[in-house]
Amino acid sequence: MLDRSRPIAMSMCRVLMSQRFVRQRSATAAHDRNRRVVMAGLVAVLAIGMASTTAAQDASTIAAAPMSLQGEEAITHLKQEGTYDSLSAAVAKARYFINRIASGYEAINPAEQSRASFTGAGVHVAGRNWQLGLALKSYGYGDDVRPVTS
Repeated sequence: MLDRSRPIAMSMCRVLMSQRFVRQRSATAAHDRNRRVVMAGLVAVLAIGMASTTAAQDASTIAAAPMSLQGEEAITHLKQEGTYDSLSAAVAKARYFINRIASGYEAINPAEQSRASFTGAGVHVAGRNWQLGLALKSYGYGDDVRPVTS
């Protein structure tokens, strides 16, 4: 009589062994993934730490050398550093500005010592000893002129 249970037992053993091997490979792959994630995290932490250390060193170098210059000495220093022209232009430009005011806008021109305001009522421009006011009463062309309503 043939013992047919033996090949089944061998096959069953192979299946169990292959399942165990697959589980071990899965565990090893998961372990490898976890190791890679931890290593990537460490590299990121080191990179951030190095960058912040460099930035702190740069800031301490800048903060360690305060300078207080005035007049011609300051102008000479700025020209030597190559920053005088851009700084001078920025200061000049900052003197000319348009402000939002409660009723509209206001523009200031220090060189002309004048001020202009733009409101819903019109435009008012004033200088040292003069002023001009304009108000829109109507608009249109030819026979089609319409009054301005508020």
